[in-house]
Amino acid sequence: NTIADDNNAVGMYLNPDGSGVVNISGSYARRNGITGIYLNRPYVAGKTSSIINTVASNNYNGQGIQIDLPGPFTFKGNITNYNSANGVFIPGNSGALGPVAASSNTAIGNGQSGLFAEFATIGTANKASGNSYYQCFNFTCK
Repeated sequence: NTIADDNNAVGMYLNPDGSGVVNISGSYARRNGITGIYLNRPYVAGKTSSIINTVASNNYNGQGIQIDLPGPFTFKGNITNYNSANGVFIPGNSGALGPVAASSNTAIGNGQSGLFAEFATIGTANKASGNSYYQCFNFTCK
C-alpha cells in the first residue's frame, strides 16, 4: 500500500525493465503533475505482475495509470477518474507482452479515453463513462 499524492511529476514511477515482478495493491496516486502510476516493462517470463484495487485519479497532465509493454498482467478493481489524459493507457500488450487480464475497473470523466489498450485485453465488468474519446478501447465493458 503506497500513497503518492500531490507530486509535481509522476506519482509512482516503476521501471523494473523486465527484471522483476511488480505487484501494486491498495495504493493511491492522486493530484500529481503528470501520470498517477507509470509502470515500464514489468514482464518476466513465466510470471504475472498485477495492479489490484488501486486509485489513480485527478492527475493533471497525464494518464491515471500507464503500463508500457506489460507482459502477462492482472489489472483488477482499479479506479481512474478525472485524469487529464486517459484513465488507463496500455501500449504494447501483444504476443508475449500480453494478454492483460482486466476486470472490474472504472474510468469516469477522463480528458481522453477511459480504458485504452493497444491490443485486446481479456476480462469482464469494466465500466467507463463520460470520457472525451473512447470509453473502452480493447477492454470488455458492460
